[in-house]
Amino acid sequence: MAALIIRFYCVDVNNVPHKLVVRAGITEYALGVLEENMGGVLLWKDSKKQAQVIGGHKAYSVVKEVREMIENEGTI
Repeated sequence: MAALIIRFYCVDVNNVPHKLVVRAGITEYALGVLEENMGGVLLWKDSKKQAQVIGGHKAYSVVKEVREMIENEGTI
């Protein structure tokens, strides 16, 4: 089994073209649901969004959800 390579990128949706935000499928932001400074983590595989966690949780909850997304990567 090949090693899993994970890359993390940080994008400030307030400082990139709105078109990019919509193209990335960050619909909560596009609809105005995300509040300012509320982050999110998106998991992509083969150029397709597979899962996401939207901020608003305690940090440990977000880390747990991201870990579960990565562990389930093989089943996505």
